[in-house]
Amino acid sequence: MSTEWFPHTRAGQISMCLNWINYMTSDRRTAWNIPTAAFTALGTEFDAARTLLQKAMDDAQRTKVITAQCAEAFKTLEKRMRFFHRHYLLSPPLTLEDIIALGLRPADTTGTDIPPPAAEGEADLGFPDYHLIDVLSIRRRGPPGDLRSYHGSHIHIGVVGGTGPWRVAAPPESVDDIPWSMFTRRRRERFDFDGNSGKEIYICVVWTNEKGQLGPPGPIIKGTIP
Repeated sequence: MSTEWFPHTRAGQISMCLNWINYMTSDRRTAWNIPTAAFTALGTEFDAARTLLQKAMDDAQRTKVITAQCAEAFKTLEKRMRFFHRHYLLSPPLTLEDIIALGLRPADTTGTDIPPPAAEGEADLGFPDYHLIDVLSIRRRGPPGDLRSYHGSHIHIGVVGGTGPWRVAAPPESVDDIPWSMFTRRRRERFDFDGNSGKEIYICVVWTNEKGQLGPPGPIIKGTIP
């Protein structure tokens, strides 16, 4: 997607953010792995920016303090929206219809076909604090083939006997036994498994190209949630 997606005017930013909030229904947020806390924060920062913009545009309410607060609120909103764009509004899991509905630019689909990833996915685990786990150094394992194939990766997570969407009843024997996954283009992600300390966790990384074609699953990594 183009990097020139963010509106240049405050009115345009407010309009885009309101469209996002309305479009991100509960079902879509679940499918796109958007945490409730992140969506709530987006709404809170949108409300603050919109309210301060209305005051800043009103001659009777506008002051230097309001003007400064408005500028700061829009900086905060931009930071939040760019975070959403980098972490959650990716294709896949979003469809072309979703991308267009959100006011974003579809990726350029012209050019040579890009094959599915050839290499397995691999990562390390970090344990920074109680019930937190970092998936670190997401990388390729084996000959990569066409480097353009590595658009992002799916992190599959299963917690034996855990609570939440990643719960599995028994240690997985393959990635097919781990139904929950998250798409990312980053090389590291942090997960909070509050209430699951001491339980076994299993993670598998699978690379994907821009068309959603998957590469071979990597080895299943085992750990214990601190």
